[in-house]
Amino acid sequence: KVEHYVIATKILKVVAIMLERYNSVLKTESEIFLSFLIKFLSGEQWQQAIAVEVLHKICWKPRQLRDICQQYDLQNKSNGSTPVFQELINALASLTSAKFHRLYRNKEDPESPSDAEILDELSISKLILNSETQGGTKYYYLEVRMLIFTSSIIVFLQTTPTDRSEIPFVSEDYVLRMSMSCLLDIATAIIDLGDKELIKRRAANVPIHEINETENTLRQMIMSGWSGLLQTLSLLFEAAPDENTVNSVLDLMTALTAVAGGLNMDGPREALVGTLCRFALPPGYHEKSYAGEQTSGSGGQVLVVGQPLTASTSSGAGFVLLTTRNIQVLRALLDVASDYGPLLGQSWSLVLSALQHLSWILGFQCSITGEMTAKVQEKGQSTVLTTAIIQEIPKISKKLADVFENSSKLDEVALHHLVNAICELSTETMDQAYGSATREPSLFAVANLVQVSITNLNRLEVIWRLVTGHLLEVCQHTNMHFRKTGADGISHLIISAFAEDSIFSNQRRQEMVLAAFSEMSTIPKIDVRTRQMQCVLEVLESRGEKLTSAWPVLLEIIQASCEALKDQGIV
Repeated sequence: KVEHYVIATKILKVVAIMLERYNSVLKTESEIFLSFLIKFLSGEQWQQAIAVEVLHKICWKPRQLRDICQQYDLQNKSNGSTPVFQELINALASLTSAKFHRLYRNKEDPESPSDAEILDELSISKLILNSETQGGTKYYYLEVRMLIFTSSIIVFLQTTPTDRSEIPFVSEDYVLRMSMSCLLDIATAIIDLGDKELIKRRAANVPIHEINETENTLRQMIMSGWSGLLQTLSLLFEAAPDENTVNSVLDLMTALTAVAGGLNMDGPREALVGTLCRFALPPGYHEKSYAGEQTSGSGGQVLVVGQPLTASTSSGAGFVLLTTRNIQVLRALLDVASDYGPLLGQSWSLVLSALQHLSWILGFQCSITGEMTAKVQEKGQSTVLTTAIIQEIPKISKKLADVFENSSKLDEVALHHLVNAICELSTETMDQAYGSATREPSLFAVANLVQVSITNLNRLEVIWRLVTGHLLEVCQHTNMHFRKTGADGISHLIISAFAEDSIFSNQRRQEMVLAAFSEMSTIPKIDVRTRQMQCVLEVLESRGEKLTSAWPVLLEIIQASCEALKDQGIV
């Protein structure tokens, strides 16, 4: 009714001023006002418009958002106060999702689900964001052209309604832009509060014995808001009309990842990283039947046509497309891995899995020396690169190699996270290779495990047993490509270790290297034994004059290998 509109507008003008200036003083009243505004977000169109305008005056102020979270969400368990900050973000995210799908969903797409199905799928409580959801979703909003949200103009609160006023028309698009603007302001505020000193302190592994009040509040802000913010950022990413908008969304997601990682918040960090990985891969990549069904309309210009790493179709290997948008996300993912490696923790598994799949689609070939090369449109090569991406391939390859080179900057805990993730990925790839003996496997994990080990030879004791133990398993694989790479890798590590003068003054280090060298003799594979003998020869030729206590072990290796080769009729 008109009178309701007039009264509500006048009251909320006062409420906006009180929330803006006296929130810290009128705590109980502010909680009531904010809860009232949140209810307005699910009301009529004019109620939604007034509510988002009032909230917009709050959401761009980091300190005021921090105070709201500190006063209500942080005290929720102790005094039973309403988690206002969480409810605010969830309400804005639900409103944004509902308006967006009603306005911009591609109604002509016969495969588009109903509004109810979409909202149920994208609801905050049911949002699935984990390692199992990598691969993207189908885009149902392909022709979206939306305005920039951060330049919205306040309309209702600037009017002066009278008792005879009619409720002015307000478009759903206006409410959508205002609600999304509020959410983007909240995300920016959280990033602003997660200042550079906090991120640097965590990245440099400076011990923090006590969590201060500001950090505790920031953790609560992320815990209360990450789900709704990520839902909205994902929606905006998929609807982005141009590369600049995509880059802006990716920058926000990257910065939020850094803050969550700096605070050691596993859940939000893995959800953010998992979403980046999902967007980097072609839509529906992990679905069981994608061959020949993928279209390029949702992601811009097609840059790469390649085979998926895992052929899931019964009719053949199929093909997948990488578009400009996929490559944009790939660059962002590489930036996260390079710049925030110390903060990734267990999220390394998600990052490495996505990078392995993308490297395979791009046709990269990995070597134990750390080189990443791409075979461009050679005869029989399944990867086809367009001219728009060919010049970018060396840059992407270099950036990918730098991810593992930069492992030298990781502390011991972060290095263990990285090495464990590589070993897990390698084990998974090996298991898949048992079922496809005719197809060349991906050597991404094994090759980069060797590269990380070479890069960190100065602290060999930290990862040696873990790395060599896994490489010895690789040497026993039924696939000859795996065996060769495993044997080459462990031989390369041994030769590199003996090339360091420090090994001859460090008895413990020398014993660790020789133990792995000796264990190769227990593998009854001729190609592995042959590579081991070549390794012995290289060590003797390069460092034979400095070998002292190593001689008995080397002689035992020679004897064991010769006996085995003799039994095979080779020696």
